[in-house]
Amino acid sequence: MRKPILRMLALAGSVCVLLAISEQAAMANHIDTAQVAPSCDQYTICVSASALNPGQNYTITYSITVTPASGTPMAVNNSIPFTAPSNGTFSTCVTQPWGPLIGSNSFTGSATLVGFNTVPITFSPSSLSCPQPTPTPTPTPTPTPTPTPCPPCATSCIQSNFNGTPIPAGDTIWFNAHIKANGIPSSGATIKFCGSTVSAKGITENVPNGVIIFSPSATCATTSFNSSTNSWTTTVPISGSDEIFLTGLALPVTANLPGGGISPNWCGIFSASVPGVSVQWQWGAAVYTCWPPAPGVYNMLNVKPTHQNACNVNNGDHAGTPENPALQCVTGGATGGGGSNFTGSWSGTVSTGQLCVP
Repeated sequence: MRKPILRMLALAGSVCVLLAISEQAAMANHIDTAQVAPSCDQYTICVSASALNPGQNYTITYSITVTPASGTPMAVNNSIPFTAPSNGTFSTCVTQPWGPLIGSNSFTGSATLVGFNTVPITFSPSSLSCPQPTPTPTPTPTPTPTPTPCPPCATSCIQSNFNGTPIPAGDTIWFNAHIKANGIPSSGATIKFCGSTVSAKGITENVPNGVIIFSPSATCATTSFNSSTNSWTTTVPISGSDEIFLTGLALPVTANLPGGGISPNWCGIFSASVPGVSVQWQWGAAVYTCWPPAPGVYNMLNVKPTHQNACNVNNGDHAGTPENPALQCVTGGATGGGGSNFTGSWSGTVSTGQLCVP
């Protein structure tokens, strides 16, 4: 009788070990659910996580792919940083704009508690049919409102040369600039780039404003475009990065451009919210043979906000890279050589000295 008893004791011990392992695994930090309610012009994502360490900072990242019945899929990536409450559970709902979507679309995606686990996103509805936009009559022209004037600070300019590759009509030039900042205090700061223009061959193009927020609560970097203010806003941790996306301009090529002989001059006015801040900046220009149509084009690009520590993007691409998979159509021209040179080669570096505080 001794052997059966020993076998039973061994089995009981194994069960205890398994239960102990199960209890230990149940204590791990994890995201439980991720649900998205899509509409034609926005989406609401609700997430929940549990078994968290109270007071610890976490980030939930998510990726959504919108697949139209015909055309190119659109990738939407974003993050939700948070601090775990005292009960160790967290849930929230966030609404974000997109599109507007047109025609029939289906959705897939996943959400990740960074450093821990990933769950699939459930969509309700799982597909959506959106109407074609109705043409509206041309409104009576009204006076254009006077934009907010730039602060009375010094203008900074960088001139750089295009390479010898011709650029055919129908392509798009992606002008993009980035900075490296110094003197950011632990309490944070905001850097603004106002009145920016790119000029060449007697033609001047206005560039959207750039706003960079150094936030003590940010754990990774994000960027987005606000069409109502015509500005890019990039939020980064206090530590920043060696490249922080400043602003970008997509310029459609309406007539064939020759190779060489074009030297754009990019100028703008920097300012800071606190004294003692300085920046170094550069710009590049890459040529793309495909580009998303308006409206909402800039937020479709999924621009990489920083070279390092960008939310949802873990690769070696430079700041300013359009990470939308549909835009792997870069070619040679402007300051770029095609291939994996998604931003174009950089201009020379200009240091501003301490920025003025309006």
